Amino acid sequence: MKTNYVSAIVMLLAGGVYCLLGIYYQIPLMDFMVQLLMVLLIFWIIGGIIRMVLDKFMGEIESEESEDADSEEKEDEESENTESEEKEEGSESEE
Repeated sequence: MKTNYVSAIVMLLAGGVYCLLGIYYQIPLMDFMVQLLMVLLIFWIIGGIIRMVLDKFMGEIESEESEDADSEEKEDEESENTESEEKEEGSESEE
């Protein structure tokens, strides 16, 4: 899963909400710009942390899935080997 855009989405959502609040409360422009910059930086960092956590969990899930697939392949190979051995033993006992 691509998580490259998570920090940007979180940052932009927070900035949009803060813009709406700034308009509603009629914050002076210079104060608003400084506060908006702080909000964007803080939520950019928070988004980066969220992205790292998602990458970690997605990596664990993918590794578990690959391990499960590997174990299923081994089980399939083992069952095929035992079936072929049983067939060979059956044909030898008939002779």
